Amino acid sequence: MSIQTKLRNTLGVTALTVSMGLMANTAGATPRIVGPVSSECRDTLTVANAVFHSTAFRLDENMVAPRSAPLDVANVAGDYEAANSHGIFKILPQPTPTDPDAYGHPGTYWQIAPTQNVRWVIVETPFNWRGDFYTLYAIDPATTETGFVATDDEKDPRVVLANEWTPAAVLRNRQSGEVWAVDTQSYDIPAVWTVYAAGADGVKARCTLTFGPKVKTAFDLLPAPVRALAVDLDGTLGDGRNEGTLHPTGQIRDQVQQAWTNIALRPWALTWKPYHSRRNADLGLRHWSRGAPSFRALYQRIQADYPAAVAALADLYVQRFGKTPQAARALAEHNLDFAYRIHFVFPQAYIHPPLPAKAT
Repeated sequence: MSIQTKLRNTLGVTALTVSMGLMANTAGATPRIVGPVSSECRDTLTVANAVFHSTAFRLDENMVAPRSAPLDVANVAGDYEAANSHGIFKILPQPTPTDPDAYGHPGTYWQIAPTQNVRWVIVETPFNWRGDFYTLYAIDPATTETGFVATDDEKDPRVVLANEWTPAAVLRNRQSGEVWAVDTQSYDIPAVWTVYAAGADGVKARCTLTFGPKVKTAFDLLPAPVRALAVDLDGTLGDGRNEGTLHPTGQIRDQVQQAWTNIALRPWALTWKPYHSRRNADLGLRHWSRGAPSFRALYQRIQADYPAAVAALADLYVQRFGKTPQAARALAEHNLDFAYRIHFVFPQAYIHPPLPAKAT
């Protein structure tokens, strides 16, 4: 039995129960604070709401505060962002790498003015072609620039977050002067942000912000007919293991999971154009379906799933977001078309197969 068939069967057992429960729990879903409601958590919620209601595909892509809020957000992910971080950080001089094949340059982002008896420091360590690692420190303000030594050791008491792919965002309230950090790197579905702030007990996690009910996969957020389509589309991707460094199937699956999460909770956030047009995706999938009887059966199920999925998603948008039936239908059609197309990157031969050779 294939992974896709097992997934379909497992999800089908509790499809109606899960779907009805999630529809109730996510009605009008917006970010919320879990834990003590400190000033830093309230301010971070302001940013989270702005990001949630933006058209950013991922929640860590567009961390900006509303203009009406007295908040600055420093996204330290390279020199350009650091130079536009509202004067919270400066970049310390770094030695030039001696290895000509080294990836990038190291960076140390140094909080200019310590606050609450803490200086925040972010160290960027080149890793490979995929990106850099970032470690967040909370150090004694008396430590000098030349006296600071990075360790990247998770047991170092100065280390708040070690070797993250995504650097923590550092926020500042211009009125109170408070500065704190937010870890947006999350593998939860939907995402979870963690707020770290200084207090009498040192620097600790003060709360988390959640963006919806926690589920195992984004499929669990969807109505049963949409889930059936999602599982069958996932089946076209294959196993995806042992694909080497690039992990192309894994990258597509990660993107697809984010798309389904947005379709359920942030349906306005699917705005960019997938690789293939719908016509080319249809042609490529039809060509692929000729490769095996199991492919053909999966292709036929996808065609059968699609109309019911559109209707179910439109109903969801009426109930969850108060859309008119016409607007809900249009949004459902757009979002399912987006989800369908981002599964596929077909070779041109699948879309424009060569003509048969003429008989001589």
